Order: sequence, then structure tokens, then C-alpha cells
Amino acid sequence: VSMYNKGKEKLIKFSEEFKKVYTKEKNPELYSGLEKLEDFTKSYHERFLETFPSEGFLVFSHNDTHRLNFLHKRNEEKLYVIDVEYAALNQIGNDFVNYLNETNFNYEPEYYFSSNVNFDELYKHYLNYINSFIQFNQNNFGNQEEKEKLFDLIRSKKYYVGVHNKINLFWFLYCLIYLDFGNYQKGDTFYFQHGLDRISYFESGVNEIKNIK
Repeated sequence: VSMYNKGKEKLIKFSEEFKKVYTKEKNPELYSGLEKLEDFTKSYHERFLETFPSEGFLVFSHNDTHRLNFLHKRNEEKLYVIDVEYAALNQIGNDFVNYLNETNFNYEPEYYFSSNVNFDELYKHYLNYINSFIQFNQNNFGNQEEKEKLFDLIRSKKYYVGVHNKINLFWFLYCLIYLDFGNYQKGDTFYFQHGLDRISYFESGVNEIKNIK
């Protein structure tokens, strides 16, 4: 809630300054983007409640898994994870799904988002991960019936895409918090554009769930 409120306040301030400089008539595309950020923020809580699964369980998670947060020393089998500021309890699979989620973005040297998300291909990788997790942790759950019900849930594509969607909701708020009109005018439009891309990614996930039989 505090993250949402902070993001909402930053967007309001950004919007006020934005509208002093740009007009809707002369800058229709920019205004369309701003309105999309505003509309999505207004409906954020509803979208979050629809997205976050009511079943499952929580595990300790890194919550910011991407290739720049992993270090590997030569001639050593260990993998080091850095940048743990978001570490907290989260859904099982969140870190792995976030890593897959990030494969559709490139941040350096030039930012771009691959909007043609292949959920089927990503889901295959997720299944390999989750089946390994289940095999390794067979003895850490309750009775057989409860265990199978839980395993069926976290194996399902609906659960997987739902975690994807929730991750995009989180990073959308992150973009709002870092919106700064002064930087925007200087040409740093990353958080504005990335927020829009997170909306697009979320909406593609919602459509994917609708098509799951």
C-alpha cells in the first residue's frame, strides 16, 4: 500500500508539471501515454486483487532476479546473488518467473521491450524449474492429497502467467516512484516508457489467461 501511495503521488506531481509544458493537441501520443499511466494507476488495486492467487504458499525470495544481479567467479561452481534490497516472502516461483519476465527486456546499451511475448516457450522453462523444485522438496509438505493439490496448482499455466502479471504490476509501481519531470525533459524517458511497457506486458498476460482452456 505504501509503495502504491508513493507511486501515485509521484505520478500526480509528474502529471501536473507535464501538463504545464505539453498540450494534448500538439502532443497527442505523449498525452495518450500519460493518460494510460493515470488510468492504470486508478484501477491498480482491482487488477492486483484479480491477479494475485488466493492459493499457494510463500517462500523467501530475492524479488529482483535478472542477469546483472548474478555473479559467477571463474573456476568456481558457486553463483552469487547481489542487490537484495527487495528480498522478502513471495510466491513460490517468483524469482524464476521474474528472470524469465526480464528476458523480454534489454536495458543496455539501448533500451527496448520485445512485446511479442511467447508465453508457451517461457512456460516450458518454468515447468522444468518447478518440477525440479517439487522433486527436491517432496518431503517438506503435508499429506499426499494436499501435496498433489498444491503441486497441480503451481504447475498450471494459469498460475505461472498470474505470477508474470503480478510481477509486471510491481515493476509498474517501481516506474511511477522514479518518475521525475526534470529528468524527463532532459531526455531521460526510461521510467515513463518502461511503465507503459509493463502495462502492455500485463495486458498480454491477462489475454493469455483468458485463452487458457
